[in-house]
Amino acid sequence: MKFSDYYETLGVSETATSDEIKSAYRKLARKYHPDVSKEKDAEERFKAINEAHEVLKDDAKRKAYDQLKRSGFRSGDDFRPPPDFGQGHDFNFGDNDGGSFSEDGKRFVERLLTAAIVPDAELLERLGPAIVGMLARGAPWILSAAASGDAWDLRGPLYAAAKDLADLRGRGLESVGEFLRQGSMFGKPAVLGNPTAENLLSLLFETQRKPTRFAAFAKQYAGYAARNPVNQTALFPGEVISPQTALENALGLTQ
Repeated sequence: MKFSDYYETLGVSETATSDEIKSAYRKLARKYHPDVSKEKDAEERFKAINEAHEVLKDDAKRKAYDQLKRSGFRSGDDFRPPPDFGQGHDFNFGDNDGGSFSEDGKRFVERLLTAAIVPDAELLERLGPAIVGMLARGAPWILSAAASGDAWDLRGPLYAAAKDLADLRGRGLESVGEFLRQGSMFGKPAVLGNPTAENLLSLLFETQRKPTRFAAFAKQYAGYAARNPVNQTALFPGEVISPQTALENALGLTQ
């Protein structure tokens, strides 16, 4: 699979505003629409334009995509996602309006989002498509929360939790408590000593068969983060809440 430069596809800069992206998309969509264009590659160009627009018009997807670009990916580079990712879950990236955003495009965006919160292809292979699908559902909200400041960023603890979940499952253990008690026998667990990571490990373990619960947690947590950004005035001053309290409240949704 090749990495696509969506900004290049639409002919806009990486600092383009939402209005500039919309304007560029409309202009190109009219030019390359298969019903009116005489270009030989009109259909492929039209699909690529729609795919780029689907990502860049959405703030969460754009943030995830931008992170991949900052990590060094460039147009045409090989991008290696976990095998069979995107199967077995219904994370929605389209508008459900019969548009031309391709299935391959949807899977590609899902892979970008998952890699943005757990940047380890080998680990994602170990976790399997069901767990990866669960992470994909919550990825936009995890990234949205991170934008409110470092204190709200769960990516580090979540990565540690994901590594330990893979180990826990590999050993056939039946609980997080058992895994942490036996941890010294197999090497120190990644979450040990980090209460946030330990809580996320418990969440992942308990919700692995009910993936929508992880998305519900992430959405609730991101909502708290949006109302209480670090070093900024909250949208609702009377609703000030710390990241730790927000985490505890959001975790309560899954219980």
